[in-house]
Amino acid sequence: LAVATRRALSDINSPASAKSTVTAATLAPRKRKRPDFAAIRGRIAGRVASAVCVMLENVSGGHASAEAARIAGLGSPRLTPEPVGAASYLTAVHGAQVPVGRSLAIYDLGGGTFDATVVRRTQTGFDVLAEEGLQDVGGLDFDHAIVEHLGQTYRASHGGTWERLVNPADSNDRRSRRMLYEDVRGAKEMLSRTTNADIHIPALEVDAHLTRDEFENLVRPYLDRTIQCLQRAIAAARVQPQDLTGIFLVGGSSRIPLGSQLVHKRRGGVPIVLDHSNQRPHWLEWYNAPVLAAFDTAEAWERAHPATS
Repeated sequence: LAVATRRALSDINSPASAKSTVTAATLAPRKRKRPDFAAIRGRIAGRVASAVCVMLENVSGGHASAEAARIAGLGSPRLTPEPVGAASYLTAVHGAQVPVGRSLAIYDLGGGTFDATVVRRTQTGFDVLAEEGLQDVGGLDFDHAIVEHLGQTYRASHGGTWERLVNPADSNDRRSRRMLYEDVRGAKEMLSRTTNADIHIPALEVDAHLTRDEFENLVRPYLDRTIQCLQRAIAAARVQPQDLTGIFLVGGSSRIPLGSQLVHKRRGGVPIVLDHSNQRPHWLEWYNAPVLAAFDTAEAWERAHPATS
């Protein structure tokens, strides 16, 4: 895989080709490594009618991914906006009823960014009405806030060691920093289920105690901004309150309890739907791609999952 990627990089003649060529180099070796997939797929489902490529970030990024799929020998996929994939997942997997003409807000809080989108149900799927986003709000920012909080406690007593931990100078320091952030991330996730968690700080060899209240105080400013962003998206979509069916919270960081509490408080009365399946919430748009790809056309999808009129 690494060799194929390096070869792809050496063949790139223009910046525009970078995404598709490198991604194809990633996809193609994986396809060769698992040759039985084609046979299994043929026995279970027969011919694959179409492929779906979820558009991340923007349209140009989606087209780059589609070109990557073509280069990798996966055919010409149908481009599907990420929030449309989430909305389709909600109706197909969760069984949510979204009548034709009604709208759904997607609150997508991931590891690096936040996106708020409003989609409207049509006879053939979902249309995007409005989008807003924050490029500097996500799980990584929450991790950094925790580390900064720890620094307020340990920087004074372990100044030199702490500075090497957050600004590593060699491989040992980088290893310690990686271990610290892994423990911070684990504690953050645990605080979605418990009221306190311990964080081991390498190099100092101490265990720091963090409560859910402390964590929520650290991330509340970020979450407040996501609510404001969601409000802007709903306003831009010009959706009447009675036409908003619900708000679907997706993305790994959407499982932080304070997030759903703030959404409910600010949008009182609108149903809030959290993805609590065994699938990782930040992958659900991708999980939905095979669901959509099982049908030749949008009309076939609607025959299997009719909209409520």
